[in-house]
This record gives sequence, C-alpha cells and structure tokens, in this order.
Amino acid sequence: MLKPPYLSMTPFSPIKDPTWRFFWILNSHKNIIPSEFPDFSYKMNSWGQNLKNCTLVIAEMTALGLGLPKDAFTKKIVNGDFYLSPTGIDLRKSYPGKLLTSFHRDIGLLTAHSKSRYPGLYAWLNTG
Repeated sequence: MLKPPYLSMTPFSPIKDPTWRFFWILNSHKNIIPSEFPDFSYKMNSWGQNLKNCTLVIAEMTALGLGLPKDAFTKKIVNGDFYLSPTGIDLRKSYPGKLLTSFHRDIGLLTAHSKSRYPGLYAWLNTG
C-alpha cells in the first residue's frame, strides 16, 4: 500500500512538539476561553478580524493580478469560518536548539502566517 507523500517526506520519526495550540473560530460562541487569559476572546477576535481583512485584500489583489474578477476568491470564502491557531510555548521547558513546533498542515484555502522571528522555519509542498 502506498503512503501519501506527506507521510513519507522524511525518514525520521516525528517528534512530539511542546507547543500549546488554541484553535479559535473567529466570532464563534463555540470557542473555549482559557481561564488564564481573561481578555483572550477580545484579543483573538480583534486580531483575527484584522488578519481576516488583510487576507481578503490580498486575495482580491491576487485575483486582479491573475486577470480574474476582484471577488473570484473572496466570494468563495467570505461567509466561511476563519480559524486562528496561535501557538504558545513554555520557554522554561525549552533550551537553545530545541524543536519548538513540528510539521503541520494548514486547513484553509488561504493561510496567513506572521513573520518568522527565529531561524529554521521551512515549508514543504506535498510533492516534497
């Protein structure tokens, strides 16, 4: 049986990454709010709305650049769920050179990442 390409991208066994990941659906009542962060909901929704607006503008610019109607992409995603997944790391349990976040796949049509502030961020296509 053949493995999908993303399961055989590396000969090494996966390492459990030590991160906390809070998946957040923008403006949803189903979200879980960590008790340690009393203004988590406000921060996630305000940050998420700004990120969403930025991503939609980039989608419109991309469509225009490809000679498509301005709303070619945005009309397909504007009413969908917008997920945020900030990563938390307990640096007290870390050390220089330790892997902080391992391989993951993005789940949406468009993905926006903040700037990598640390060396070693790599991205691979499904084709290797």
